[in-house]
Amino acid sequence: MTIKKLALLGYTHDTNLGDQVIADSAEYLIKRHDSNIKVERFDLNYSNEFNTFKKLKRKSINKLLSKISPNLSFKYKVGCYKRDYRNKLDDNSAVMFAGGGMIKFKYQDCWAHISALIDTAEKSECPVFFNAVGVEGVDENDFKCQLMKQSLNRDVVKMITTRDDLSLLQSGYIENKDIETAQVADSAVFCSEVYGIRRKKVREVVGVGLVRPSIFKDNGISLCKDEVVNIYAAILKELEQRGATYQLFTNGLKGDAIILSDLEKVMGKRLNLVEPKTPKELVALISSFQATIAARLHACIISYSLKVPFVGLVWNNKLKMFGDCIGYSERMFESHQFEAKLIVERLLSAASEGYEPVRYDAYRQTIDSSINKMVSMV
Repeated sequence: MTIKKLALLGYTHDTNLGDQVIADSAEYLIKRHDSNIKVERFDLNYSNEFNTFKKLKRKSINKLLSKISPNLSFKYKVGCYKRDYRNKLDDNSAVMFAGGGMIKFKYQDCWAHISALIDTAEKSECPVFFNAVGVEGVDENDFKCQLMKQSLNRDVVKMITTRDDLSLLQSGYIENKDIETAQVADSAVFCSEVYGIRRKKVREVVGVGLVRPSIFKDNGISLCKDEVVNIYAAILKELEQRGATYQLFTNGLKGDAIILSDLEKVMGKRLNLVEPKTPKELVALISSFQATIAARLHACIISYSLKVPFVGLVWNNKLKMFGDCIGYSERMFESHQFEAKLIVERLLSAASEGYEPVRYDAYRQTIDSSINKMVSMV
């Protein structure tokens, strides 16, 4: 029997362990539907191992071009990635973007990777699939956005599913009517099965996921560092007043731990923080919680997979949309709702309610079915 090779693209080694959980879950679902597919991971963060120019030389050229014209530097960046990816996809039967926040252009180089990889796949006549990707804005006047949009509409792109904004994907990006689109669950809703980890009911501990304070301002929310620290402190004090035990944790990002020292000053004591090193460690940690308060999307999604109730602290619309998709929008708190008593009360309600089983199963089925369809097209 012929072994088919699929390149799985994404931030598959990112220190934000949520991205690694996405990749592991996508690969699990691919192989679940076709064991004859050989998955080869391709980490966009490590694309410079394929550079034909020295990294510093590229930076200096890019800097020079940006002074002449930003658009020239953008084209140069895409061209560099094309040279990196040349001949890397020739023996693949398909290319799949694993998921996560991919269709975006305001930060990171996703737009450039997407443009370069689709152009490369087109030359190799290799079909391209986007699996449960996040769609984070569109701008008709942004050159990077429009470069990405042009590539997304190439005939080599066969199917794009999104975990969040299907309307924006269809109205803002996709003009090629032959490209199939759908809204599905994030692959990580299957992480419980991926790692063979079930929810543990051993101790009643609330997991409190930390996030870097600047993330709110970076996303247009007017909360300064002290305000974010005080919100977390108020939540911890509210939990203490109710006799609840809590455990601070991160998704692995070092930047999310910088809030700890300021939080300790406000609380007037040392606090214990767990920083998982592997995706399996993160999933195992969350499985030990009675419930979770988190600002990182994948702390919420992992909790959901494990049937651990959660409430989310919203800094980006993707958290709010996840709450809407699973039918628990009231468990997502936007910045104007950041009141410790209300957050903890909602958490305790969620802990007693759990998840409605029929909707839970139906939502997870969306990603299982869509990956099955993609695999059948390889």
